[in-house]
Amino acid sequence: MFAEAGGFDERLRDGEDDEFGTRLPGRYRIVATDTVLTRHDDVDRLWPMLREQFVRAMAKPLLMTRTWRRQRAGAAGARVAMMSPERFRHLDRSARVTLVASALALAAGPLGVAVPSLVWTGPLCAVVVAAANHRFLRFAYRLHGGRFALTAAGLHVLAQLTLVAGLVAGVPRAGYALLREPAPGPRPARVRP
Repeated sequence: MFAEAGGFDERLRDGEDDEFGTRLPGRYRIVATDTVLTRHDDVDRLWPMLREQFVRAMAKPLLMTRTWRRQRAGAAGARVAMMSPERFRHLDRSARVTLVASALALAAGPLGVAVPSLVWTGPLCAVVVAAANHRFLRFAYRLHGGRFALTAAGLHVLAQLTLVAGLVAGVPRAGYALLREPAPGPRPARVRP
């Protein structure tokens, strides 16, 4: 199975497991289990975690574009749908609001220098992110109180800003890589009944 899908793309620094899953033939399934079969290198410090989140997010635009190209060429791998545009339409409301508010806050930072009235956009977007994730924040409050919930809200906003910054930084990289690699073969003709 591993050889059939072509193995990991070792040119990728992060996300090679996601990318591999998009090439895995559709007859295979990816199964989650509670039995430990491998070790993942999770970090337990804020700045290394943010750096890792940024680097992983930078890989997503390239992965998504390659996957969409494969879909248009007729590919139907085990995880192709995971990176399809349809997936993003099905994000729950809080995730969509969080991504959009984080993107606006990130864009408002540099623009706030040129347009002083935009200086309130960042804090306003942070409030919107907190409101969109009220269930998570209520859980944090019940778990350890108000200071913990406020800290959790700040960390959540920081993580989302890092994610969006990584996605934005990954777009030019994806464009450059796609210009250098050939497009997959022509899309197969659809047969109408």
